[in-house]
Amino acid sequence: MCMELRLQTKEEVKNIYNNLMTQDFPDAELKPLESILKMMERACYEPLGAFENGEFIGYAFMTKIPGEDYLLLDYLAVDKNMRQSGFGKEIIKSLKTFYKGKVIFIESEDPSFQEGEAKVVAKKRLSFYESNGVKDSGILSCIFTAHYINYYLSEKVYSREFCKKALEKIYVTMVPKKETRDEFVVID
Repeated sequence: MCMELRLQTKEEVKNIYNNLMTQDFPDAELKPLESILKMMERACYEPLGAFENGEFIGYAFMTKIPGEDYLLLDYLAVDKNMRQSGFGKEIIKSLKTFYKGKVIFIESEDPSFQEGEAKVVAKKRLSFYESNGVKDSGILSCIFTAHYINYYLSEKVYSREFCKKALEKIYVTMVPKKETRDEFVVID
């Protein structure tokens, strides 16, 4: 496979959001498009398109803090017609190369807060990330109404304290208003 990650323009992000993300993620996990675009304007967001031999196969949207050696994989999805073909694993592998030397944090829905099909999907996502070499940060979080287990990708092992401080900084970037953050962001 010849995977290429490309930074997406605002127009490409709008297209991905309206045509794919609204189908790929539950409403509770999907931040408003306006928030993504504002973070792009503040240079805190890198929406990447994944391409295989020039064909769009998926996306990985990253929250970053300029000057820091860590970032958050905010959204990852493979085109629904290309799933179960190893492309998700290839995107993860490409992200490790693209962000070499950086810690990539990953939130995955906590299945214990899900029911029915949502619980099945959450368990599949956890299994996917675990099969791709993530390390458990020891941190659980609740962002607005979504509950997450937090992992990271790195060659190094980091302490729970480091992970918590990094995630706190990332969430400040994602939810800049302190009053909103204090009410809707919980990190444990």
